[in-house]
Amino acid sequence: MVTLSKSDFQLASTCPKKLVYKKKGYPTANDTNEFMEMLAKGGYMVAKMATLLFPTGVEVVGKTNDAIETTRQLLDAGDCILFEAAVQAGQKLIRIDILKKSGDS
Repeated sequence: MVTLSKSDFQLASTCPKKLVYKKKGYPTANDTNEFMEMLAKGGYMVAKMATLLFPTGVEVVGKTNDAIETTRQLLDAGDCILFEAAVQAGQKLIRIDILKKSGDS
């Protein structure tokens, strides 16, 4: 099933054809773009800060379908803090940087 993530939506907002090529796995000029590399490094910094703020958190790893199932299992098990949790609703997919479940919220 083809999904639509926030990143996909943002890409399609600039040019719908870019999304078509991304979903087909074509390489892009952004793959080696210095700006994109800087954003990736920034993402690692945010991830490290999250683990320092929430040391009991669990990182959800794996391919999309596995991550969705793991997230579901961890949420069903009770209170938790998850990093990179994956949630899918229809064809919409989101990876959540930090998800804290406490009771019903």
